[in-house]
Amino acid sequence: MKLINSLITNRLYCAHLAFIRYPIKLFGQNVVMYGNSAVTYRGASEYFFIDSGYVYSLISNGIMLTIVILLIYSFMYQRACYHNNKMLFIWITVTLLFAMINDCWILLRYNPIILALPTLFENKIEMKYITKRFKFCFTIKGESIFN
Repeated sequence: MKLINSLITNRLYCAHLAFIRYPIKLFGQNVVMYGNSAVTYRGASEYFFIDSGYVYSLISNGIMLTIVILLIYSFMYQRACYHNNKMLFIWITVTLLFAMINDCWILLRYNPIILALPTLFENKIEMKYITKRFKFCFTIKGESIFN
């Protein structure tokens, strides 16, 4: 485990330390983190930064909001499959994979995918119109990825 932790630059240690310092609460809490700039330029005593979006959400937003966020992403996955929207499916997958190493998965300025949620409530005819309209943007060797 120490080898894996050293390979991923102490991310497991910081996540473990976060669970020790900040117990999981139902509605979250304020989490104070110190990155490299705080240690280098502001005199922070130690580096402490939660890189995993899932761990950060669980500790800072609490169990309730984290479950709601995961349900929203699950719903978006289901709707992307239902509408055969491969672009949205890939976008959500990349976002959730990126959330393993970054804590920006619910910040709109870094991840605007949550703004796509209202479009998934539209009926299938309108979704087909949207995908056909932008089909020319997503062609690979003359074949659309939406087929």
